[in-house]
Amino acid sequence: MIGVASPLFCGTPFPRMAEAIAEHFELWEVLSEGQHRLDLVRDDLVRARDSLGLRFQVHAPMSDVNVGSVYEPMRLAAVNEIKQVI
Repeated sequence: MIGVASPLFCGTPFPRMAEAIAEHFELWEVLSEGQHRLDLVRDDLVRARDSLGLRFQVHAPMSDVNVGSVYEPMRLAAVNEIKQVI
């Protein structure tokens, strides 16, 4: 199975992106950022799975998230952001 992922997808509404991806791929690695934050698209993800037959992987947020930060408040905020996706 060949899948697809791109941070650029986050700027397109999830349902429209899911339809476009389903035409060419069976798997989409959704980056949980922008319009595709997991807490915003959870229901859309289930609908796309059921109606389009897409399979999904979810990638944790990347923008402004640094779990290796030496500045503890930033590191803790980054860890918290990733925990919310899990």
